[in-house]
Amino acid sequence: MFDVKSKIATLEYNGKFSESKNKDTINSINKQIDSIGKDKINGIFISFKNLVYSDPKELAIFIKQLRSHKVYDTMIGIYDYDMQTYKILRTIIKNTNIKLFHNIDTIKLFLDPKSFKKTLPVLVFDENEENTKTLMHALSELGYSVTKADSKEEYEKLLRSEKYKFGVIQSFINGSLKPKTNNKPTLFLSKKLILNLPIFMDTAVEILVTYTGLKAQKISHKITTFNNDLQSDMVCALMKFKGDLSGSFILIFPKETAIKALEAMLAEKINPKDSEAIMDGVGEFCNSITGSTKTYLSQKNIKVLFELPRTYNSLNQLYTVINNSGIWINMQLDQKPFYMFIVS
Repeated sequence: MFDVKSKIATLEYNGKFSESKNKDTINSINKQIDSIGKDKINGIFISFKNLVYSDPKELAIFIKQLRSHKVYDTMIGIYDYDMQTYKILRTIIKNTNIKLFHNIDTIKLFLDPKSFKKTLPVLVFDENEENTKTLMHALSELGYSVTKADSKEEYEKLLRSEKYKFGVIQSFINGSLKPKTNNKPTLFLSKKLILNLPIFMDTAVEILVTYTGLKAQKISHKITTFNNDLQSDMVCALMKFKGDLSGSFILIFPKETAIKALEAMLAEKINPKDSEAIMDGVGEFCNSITGSTKTYLSQKNIKVLFELPRTYNSLNQLYTVINNSGIWINMQLDQKPFYMFIVS
């Protein structure tokens, strides 16, 4: 099936893996590419919803055939997998261009994040009317459905109604452009990165809401050095970026919050002792957030290259590679805390 609006081709793998079905699946992909035109398609995505799970070796053979065939020149994704299949896939596809998606909605978000913004209403309030107008205009230009609250009380009332996916109550990073004082750490972020920080924040909220169905929001932010004094049971992902903007994006989840997010996304129970799966999941969240951020930045003619995420199960491990002060952002997912840190 070809989705004209999203320019994606989808097909299902039914039953158990077999050489003949592998061949039929790849032939079906080729037919779709030939009929649509390779330059008019964003990717081919294979659903495992009706897959009857069998030997992991058979799954590995199928992935190998995909990689060795000409279809691999086109973006390939797999979705609608169960937890058992996911655990095997995440190992098999390492160091490949094949991507994993929870469902078709996450695919569309990855390829065309702007289209999802129309379904993510934003509530805005700023005591400075000019700031409010500027922020509303910027968000509208990016495709959000924006509503202005006339007072702090109205903002809080409307946000509690849960009609709005997230709210913005101020439009500038406080203190980020102020001169150095004896009481505040020096901020090493470039002005250009500071001005584009809201894209990182908004995209994190957008990705987590769409992937998990849980309520996500930004709580506060401040200029500070990296905080390694949090509870010890943390899962972290770091992704460096360079180009027109340079720095590091860090996502930090308490293990409990990470498990809750992954279980909501996968609709499967996560073993709390499966540290590798939990770290991989947080790494995928990081990858998705930065991937969509890159898309938004490119719409502003800002070219940025993100490296692959590196994951850690200790703040102290991460602390050794983070030196400068940056922006520490306190976030919530389903009223559970998680954190972002952005530094040059």
